[in-house]
Amino acid sequence: MLIASPVHSESIKQKKLSFFEHVYPLIEKENISVLKTRKELIEIRNRLLADRSLSIVDKNRLNDLAKKYNLSKSQKDNNILLDQLLVSIDIIPPSLAMAQSANESAWGKSRFARQANNYFGQWCFSKGCGIIPKQRSAKSRHEVRRFDSVQASVRSYIKNINTTRAYSGLRKIRHTIRLSDEKPGGHKLAEGLLKYSSRGKEYVKEIRAMIRQNKLVEYDQRFWSVIKDIKLNKSI
Repeated sequence: MLIASPVHSESIKQKKLSFFEHVYPLIEKENISVLKTRKELIEIRNRLLADRSLSIVDKNRLNDLAKKYNLSKSQKDNNILLDQLLVSIDIIPPSLAMAQSANESAWGKSRFARQANNYFGQWCFSKGCGIIPKQRSAKSRHEVRRFDSVQASVRSYIKNINTTRAYSGLRKIRHTIRLSDEKPGGHKLAEGLLKYSSRGKEYVKEIRAMIRQNKLVEYDQRFWSVIKDIKLNKSI
């Protein structure tokens, strides 16, 4: 039985740390942008509660966000639309995004990470939109999407989780946590990733193990400290 030397173990630990320190600021930036939009929604909701009506500017903003987040354009009840938007527009805990990025990109070393800045295994379906997987079947038409930057990959990943029907369960879990006046964490939200991989429950189990083994909850705590400093922590 081979036992890793202390030097080798430290090298692996340092490489993992370097990866996490590379992707964390990108995730933080996108989450802050999402929270600013969420805060805007809460301010619109407060105006609606106070005045029982909305300005044309507020209505147009709600309609624009509904379109962006794939919600019904025909929803005429502003209260219901606001509730739906607040379920969709929220953060992805850094611990979850970091574990998935490490898993999907082989710690930034995969072909798709290196050649397409794709850190989350995201697909696209128009010819030439990305890189064709070597194992793709003859009947398949998907490609692994190409991004101009890793930041763009993170942005697309968060929007994907917040808009795609397959992850509606994750969004409901997150919203329930919010209603309990708690902060959403990666371990709980991982339950909503059953459809992210064909491996289903095994994938969820692996992501949770990565969060635990790499102590990624510390990055969640770091994030909420930053949010507190810029006064976005009360955005429920």
